[in-house]
Amino acid sequence: MQVNFNFILLLIVVGVCVWLMMRVNRPLKEEALKLTVDQARTFNREYRNKANRADMPAEFRAVAEASDRARPVTIGAALAIAASVAAYILIGG
Repeated sequence: MQVNFNFILLLIVVGVCVWLMMRVNRPLKEEALKLTVDQARTFNREYRNKANRADMPAEFRAVAEASDRARPVTIGAALAIAASVAAYILIGG
């Protein structure tokens, strides 16, 4: 049985990206679990957008900071996974 180097490289990239997304989302999850259901709905409805945070209550500050840190890393990791899968398919896996 021949070992496909491209498939192994794909698994490594996907594994590292998933690990990175889980690691960066851990503080967001911990802060979000401190909120009640109504507080979480209020944050998601009113303060998810950075432009609306001027009058944000202090209880949402930690969730907003964790969300701001997690969003670009999650998007970048998802794009890296998509690009590596596309490259694997185009190369002919």
